[in-house]
Amino acid sequence: MGDSSVVGIKSAASSDRSPQECFSISGADTLSSSSNPRNMGMAGLTFNLTNAVIGAGVLSLPFSVAKVGLGSGVILLSLGAFLSWWGLHLLNKVAIRVNNETNEKEAYDPDAASNLSFGSVASMAHWTLPLIASGIAFFNCIVMCIAYLNTFANFMVDVSNGIAGTNYALGEAGVPWFADRRIFILIGMIVVIPLSLPRTVNILKHTSLVAVVFVLYTTGVVIAYSFKPAEELCLNFLVSNNATFTGCVGDLCCASESPDAPCCFGPVQTFTGNGLDLLESFPVMINAFACSAQLFSVFNAFTKPTVQRMDASTGSAIALCLVLYVIIAVCGYMTYGATISDDLLSSYPLTTAVTVARFGIAIVVLFSYPLFAHVARDNFVDIVSVVFRKPSLREYTTKLGRTLFYVSCGIIFAVSVVVALMNVSLALLFSILGSICVSSLNFTLPGIFYTLLFKDEGWTRTRITGPLLITLGLVVMLSNFVIWGIQGI
Repeated sequence: MGDSSVVGIKSAASSDRSPQECFSISGADTLSSSSNPRNMGMAGLTFNLTNAVIGAGVLSLPFSVAKVGLGSGVILLSLGAFLSWWGLHLLNKVAIRVNNETNEKEAYDPDAASNLSFGSVASMAHWTLPLIASGIAFFNCIVMCIAYLNTFANFMVDVSNGIAGTNYALGEAGVPWFADRRIFILIGMIVVIPLSLPRTVNILKHTSLVAVVFVLYTTGVVIAYSFKPAEELCLNFLVSNNATFTGCVGDLCCASESPDAPCCFGPVQTFTGNGLDLLESFPVMINAFACSAQLFSVFNAFTKPTVQRMDASTGSAIALCLVLYVIIAVCGYMTYGATISDDLLSSYPLTTAVTVARFGIAIVVLFSYPLFAHVARDNFVDIVSVVFRKPSLREYTTKLGRTLFYVSCGIIFAVSVVVALMNVSLALLFSILGSICVSSLNFTLPGIFYTLLFKDEGWTRTRITGPLLITLGLVVMLSNFVIWGIQGI
């Protein structure tokens, strides 16, 4: 269906709402965004979502594949790509329908940007959902902002070491400025603040294109190194084991003839790993394509939004990510086998090409920051409007609305830089993020939204997948909790 009809959405949503209309934060209650026209095309949306999906975690994919085997890894990645796209497909249909419902209440302007968010869409589905949905989206994005700022700084220290030929450790006292991660945190903030302040993400299509180019370059480096000779691939290994290439033993280039001697290369297997390895890898690879958090922000600036155009753009982003993921995972794993590092680039010799690739990944994660900051800001505003029962706080046209807009930006920037400078462990936050937030945004909430907002359709084949997606989100969440228990987190 073209989703132009909105018949039934009112009865589907309003019958379950609280009588207290103050909880409503739907797009119909917010400003007209005619000053922010839709001017992001299909390519811009594809680049933005690709940048949101691919981060520094792409470098750990070969390590994840090594734990379960080549065949299992490719299957899990393909499954994760399809399920993530289906969640996006449901959100696309939800966004079109809620946007049309909003336009029924206002003078329709096809060029005006929307103002949808997880909180505003949740208010259309059920009055109990806005605070939950906004809270999950905000927590997910603020943690990712902190993580990406940290990762950018750490990678830039590695890049500086590579250029200067030094080996300063992260956090080491008395290091020169070019190896001080705090300097790079501040540089990173100078770059991302102006990119995070515009009300729509349209401008980010340019930075996302740059990020995609760097990912393509890194993919090329991984492919090239899969054809390198052993003496070059094992340079780091030989140096760390005080050996020379002539001292390698066997095809795996081991340090000695001892059965316990470390080897540069490891075996390559198609299917391997025990039950725990599969349990650990399942949620990681299923969630590897998570970009649902950014769906509404890119929709708000998308030109001529239809389900077909949205599906084509989101599908292109997921397909591009899958191709890049599989190439990097397969080539990286085939190069070193089971001995692959959880940071692929650290396995390679420190060459100019590898240093540029590490710089490129640093830029990728830095340019991802504004994509998450936009979502964090919008959902923070939603939370405040619900807590204080003032939907008008989302109206940028008012002085109070503009004040809250910039205060929310300031809070996000301040929290990001302070936590990053403190260099505290984010292990617990990442555990919560992976267990609850990512699976909820990727699967559970899209399933809930579609099931509630499309009641008028009855139990069609598409709507039946709503509860199935909800179940998948809960299974992924449960899998992470089980891993918590086993690992004692």
